[in-house]
Amino acid sequence: MIAMSSQHLLNNTAQQWSSDCHLLTVQAAMINQIVQVMDEGRVLNDILQTSAHQLREVLQVNGCLIFQTLSPQPIAASLDSVAITQPPSIFWDLYEKSYPWLEKGQLLIVSDSDQHFPLSLQTLLTASGLGTILFMPLVHRQSYYGAISLLITRKEWQWTPQEITFLKVIADHWAIALYQTQLEQRYQTALKEQQSAKSALQASEDRYFALLEVIPDAIFSVNRDGIYLDWKAAKTNVLPVASTEIIGKHLHQVFPTQVAGLMWQHIELAFETKETQIIEYQLWINRKSHHFEARIIQSGADEATVIVQNITERVQARVILQEVNNALEIRVQERTAALREANRFLRCEIIERQRVEGEIRQALAKEKELTELKSRFITVASHEFRTPLTTIQSSAELLEHYSYKWSDEKKITHLHRIQKSVKYMTKLLNDILIMGKAEAGQLKLNQEPLDLENFCRNLVEEIQLSDTQQHQVIFTSNQEAGNVLEEEKGRRLSSLLEPLTIPSSPLPCMDQHLLQQIFGNLLSNAIKYSPSGSLIEFKLNRDQERAVFQICDRGIGIPTEDQKRLFEAFHRANNVGTIAGTGLGLAIVKKCVDIHQGQISVESEVGVGTTFTITLPIYN
Repeated sequence: MIAMSSQHLLNNTAQQWSSDCHLLTVQAAMINQIVQVMDEGRVLNDILQTSAHQLREVLQVNGCLIFQTLSPQPIAASLDSVAITQPPSIFWDLYEKSYPWLEKGQLLIVSDSDQHFPLSLQTLLTASGLGTILFMPLVHRQSYYGAISLLITRKEWQWTPQEITFLKVIADHWAIALYQTQLEQRYQTALKEQQSAKSALQASEDRYFALLEVIPDAIFSVNRDGIYLDWKAAKTNVLPVASTEIIGKHLHQVFPTQVAGLMWQHIELAFETKETQIIEYQLWINRKSHHFEARIIQSGADEATVIVQNITERVQARVILQEVNNALEIRVQERTAALREANRFLRCEIIERQRVEGEIRQALAKEKELTELKSRFITVASHEFRTPLTTIQSSAELLEHYSYKWSDEKKITHLHRIQKSVKYMTKLLNDILIMGKAEAGQLKLNQEPLDLENFCRNLVEEIQLSDTQQHQVIFTSNQEAGNVLEEEKGRRLSSLLEPLTIPSSPLPCMDQHLLQQIFGNLLSNAIKYSPSGSLIEFKLNRDQERAVFQICDRGIGIPTEDQKRLFEAFHRANNVGTIAGTGLGLAIVKKCVDIHQGQISVESEVGVGTTFTITLPIYN
């Protein structure tokens, strides 16, 4: 038994030694391939694919994937299509979940029986159908470049230290190869950028020198002390000395004192303000006068560039142009005087034409308004007259044919219907006549002394009589309350003093006819649009300067959208239903208030009631 055990041990040792030698041989071959890639610059992906096949065959695994950093697809893959049928995306999910360990350079071996890893990684491993998966990171100089992934479908797979070492050496060499590849790519990119920059710089220099050659102006540089540093001559001479002798000289050695001082002053300004300075100066060269323009700008910390342009022709043209302008100015003044006079006549004609056009537009607008008013009047009149005329005709015919059969009471009822219709038509005609007078400006203010309290009280009595006591109309006045107090004081004083004659306060002057139209229409509307038995309040508050009237009802109210057109002729609110009316009453009220130089306002809520407030001035 001992002999057999020894023999078995020797056989295992021999097999292990043979396996290790085989691994070392393959390792050397693969390292040689990787070194050739780095030395010869061969295609990296082809050698990576070859390495993936070699690793799968040598280590006898079901698949080998090589990932690069966070690329969603492996850069090399060798899979046993019979053993591994899952889509490649699931292996990418495993690689992505393992990335936190791999970027730290940690070897990662995950098996379906290992509980040390997160549940998400275990779940992905189970879904992939693998028993074990190994990730060997590709790390060089603490930089992560990817990972080699070995896939095994068998359960309880054990890795030998020699296999791990073998895989670690291959991974290190591939990390170095990827590192050098990246360095080479960066170098080539930098080289291309450098060549592009060099070409652009050369092109810029060529353009600069070509531009300088075609510029006809002189260009020179001076320092703060006024010493010439550089010089580019102009097509024509712009200096009173030879251009070859000015480098190193001072401005005062080249230009006359006045010109040199002017130029040096603006050179200092260019340094102080950082802005371009422009000057003009005159030089005598070869006994001829020349004009120049110099543009001075700071071009360095202690250097200024000056561009000098010969503007002699421009100055001469400017002088000629000024002479022409002066001659034109005289001619323009002469022409302007004639045009001014013509414009005066034309302006007068335009003003007159505008006035006539304004009058025509007003007349057209007035005519249009009257036409619309006439059309609305015909529509309303034909409708409003039809009902009372029908009532008169029917009652008259009934009286004519059946009066001998009726009682006196029934006859009086029909006679009252005829009288009521006649009154309604009379009021309608009066409203139309008053509206016509107001539109034509024939309704005038006729002021007379008037007892307002008695006037209002009598008006209320008339309204209630015509209403046959269906509504309760109450009139109140602050003047009546004041009169009661005055009477009480008078009685108290009369017992103490002898009777004195106290003059009564003068009555206010107002137009009774206009007031009749205003408050008659407002009270009639309050009764018409209020339910029977409801209360209508008529209030008067006055002082020495004005009288304020208020008429409050508990009627149907006026919708908000109709309040804006409330005082238009023939306009009626959309909630009046079958209640008869012409839409003239409130228009007449507004006209009369305006003639009396007063104001009218309305507050109304649908279903609650309406309050009209009229403020009229009091004339003594």
